[in-house]
Amino acid sequence: MGLFKKSYQKNIVKDKEALTDYAVMVNRLLLFAEGHESVVVALKELQDDLHYTSVTADTDAKKSRKNIGKYMEQLDNVMSQPTWSEADVLHYVKLIRAEIVTHSVSI
Repeated sequence: MGLFKKSYQKNIVKDKEALTDYAVMVNRLLLFAEGHESVVVALKELQDDLHYTSVTADTDAKKSRKNIGKYMEQLDNVMSQPTWSEADVLHYVKLIRAEIVTHSVSI
């Protein structure tokens, strides 16, 4: 029973840290979004979703958490380019939010 409890706690901590890191990462993206109101709104909604998503120890949630990380990285790469488009950013935000829903269902 003790091993299960440690594994459960470890998964909860990893999940919480990852979601918190992704929410903080949005702060950086908001700097790039200045002057693009629809992107700012979408990023703030994404940040709220990340911040308020329930953490879970469910092993099925690992896949969605990894996908969120992958899409966040891709979004960061897109927005780091001087010629990013709102459509590309909104596409990645939509993909991330869909993974958040999948993650929440795993609870």
